[in-house]
Amino acid sequence: MKKGFIAAVILAMLVSMSTVGFAQEAAKTYGQVLSEIGLIQGSNGDLNESGELTRSQMVVILNRLGAKSDEAFTPPAKATFTDVPTTHWAYKDVEKAYSDKVTTGIGNGKFGVNNKITYQQAAAFLLRVLGYEVSYDKALTEAAAKGIKLAGEKSANANLLRADIFELMTKTLVANVNGSNEQLVDTIAAIDEAHRTTFLNEYAQAINPELRAFSYTPVADVYKGSDEFLKKSSADGRKYGLQVEKVVNVFTGTGTAVSYADFFKLINPEETIDFQFAWSEYSNDPEYGEYGIYGWSYVSIDESGYLFAHVTATEGESGYEATNPTVTKYKPVTVDGKQVTPYHVEMDLEGFTGEIEPYDLFFLLDAKGVYTVASVGAFGDGVHTRQ
Repeated sequence: MKKGFIAAVILAMLVSMSTVGFAQEAAKTYGQVLSEIGLIQGSNGDLNESGELTRSQMVVILNRLGAKSDEAFTPPAKATFTDVPTTHWAYKDVEKAYSDKVTTGIGNGKFGVNNKITYQQAAAFLLRVLGYEVSYDKALTEAAAKGIKLAGEKSANANLLRADIFELMTKTLVANVNGSNEQLVDTIAAIDEAHRTTFLNEYAQAINPELRAFSYTPVADVYKGSDEFLKKSSADGRKYGLQVEKVVNVFTGTGTAVSYADFFKLINPEETIDFQFAWSEYSNDPEYGEYGIYGWSYVSIDESGYLFAHVTATEGESGYEATNPTVTKYKPVTVDGKQVTPYHVEMDLEGFTGEIEPYDLFFLLDAKGVYTVASVGAFGDGVHTRQ
């Protein structure tokens, strides 16, 4: 590692290394979004979004959405449904959907292999992909409650166009898997990390405004050399970033502005809010060269909204100040078995160049006060959780 750095310069660079932003509006059709992340292909690039889809075609696509999509599946020697014999082109996919409890058929031992897919059927299929047990007659209502619904009006028995299916599928990707805070897109092995990140950052909020309010991308563990210091800096940066991502991802919807004074009262500290967290950073910067740095940040915020952070690191130590907090409250969620209410606090920080830059704190409050807080920006990205 190069030792010629001025500690204050390196620490100040942390101000701009990580940012958290609001998701972008989608500018493509749902079919194009699914094609971009590799879930559908179409015929010679033609997605035929104005065409209809049969039940057999639907399950072929659905099998790519399941958490078990990467697992090998051997269909039974004897067909489950009389209209899908072992020689049928969709036999393996229909049997897999049946094995995964995505479909039970249409009755009388039939799957309805050539039937057009209806709105009600699609809703039931997609809820089951998410791991929910749902009665067929309540599928539309339950799917809509999870954001899986068409923007336009269609009856339960209406045959859906491929464009409709793509819309519902895309909305399913950003819905939570049953019993988890993970979105379906996070569980699909067929979607690589680069495509998953693009999808979440660029489309998720536009797809369903009740989903993630912020986009945060953890740094990758990119160092592949033999230097143990750089190896630790890179690996820990990734580890702490994933911890931050877990906190940021529970913030959903648009939120409601609240006063800092009211927020401070909820925490009920004696005089200040105090917390500390570890952080780490690796970079191969064109100007400063390759380096690693890690340390701890000790943060204190008083009732006036003044924040001071003392940062200790492998290259030295420094202090930062931030002011003018604005607070936004989000809907309560369950994290680690606890009912928590998320609060986003954005503050003004004087950056290394003298310009005012945002500094973000993501608080999860329970009945005892601060359960978890994630820091993004100036003092390194990291998480403090109450023990």
